[in-house]
Amino acid sequence: VLVLVPTRELAIQVAKDFKNLTRKLSVACFYGGTPYKAQFDLLKSGIDILVGTPGRIKDHIQNSKLDLSNMKHVVLDEVDHMLDMGFAEQVEEILGFAYKKGSENSPQTLLFSATCPRWVYDVAKKYMKGEYEQVDLIGKKTQRTATTVEHLAIQCRSSQRAEVLGDVIQVYSGSHGRTIVFCETKKEANELALNSALKQVLGSK
Repeated sequence: VLVLVPTRELAIQVAKDFKNLTRKLSVACFYGGTPYKAQFDLLKSGIDILVGTPGRIKDHIQNSKLDLSNMKHVVLDEVDHMLDMGFAEQVEEILGFAYKKGSENSPQTLLFSATCPRWVYDVAKKYMKGEYEQVDLIGKKTQRTATTVEHLAIQCRSSQRAEVLGDVIQVYSGSHGRTIVFCETKKEANELALNSALKQVLGSK
C-alpha cells in the first residue's frame, strides 16, 4: 500500500494511525529532510504500508530503490492540498510508475479531497477504471454519505476487547439494542460471541 500526503506532519500522523490499527503489517513513513540510509534499509527489508510525501517517494523511485510494480493499493490524501502545493506533476509521475496501461493488475486507487478541482477528475479518469465511484460527504448528490453515521476508534488490548465492545454497545444501543459486529476471522467471531464478559455486560444468558 502506498499513501501519498502533502506534508510531513500529515505523513507522521497517518503512519501512526496505521501502526495503531495493525500489528501484523510493517509501516514506514518517508518525507524530506530525513536521512536516506535508514529508508534504504527499510525498503530492502520490505514494507507493507508506505506513507510519504511526493518529493521523497519520487526520489526513491528515480534512484531505483522503490519498486511499485507489485503494489495493490494507492491512497492520495488531501489531493487538493497537494495540487495547491505544486505536487501535481510529481504525483502523476509516481502514479505512472504504478500503472500499466490496459493491465488488469493495476492497483486500486482511493482519492480523498476536501474540494474537487478539475485536476482531481482528470487523475481519476486517467488512472482509475471507468466504473469508479465518487462519494460526496457534503454535497447534495445521491452518493452523499449518511449524516447520522458516526465513526469511533478506540485503542485497547485484545484481552479487553469484549469488555470495551460491550460498553460501546450499551452506551449507543442499550442492553437490547440491535448491533452487527464484524470480525476479521470466523475464529474471532466465535470467541467474541461466546465471551462471558460480553454476555454479562449485555445481560445475555
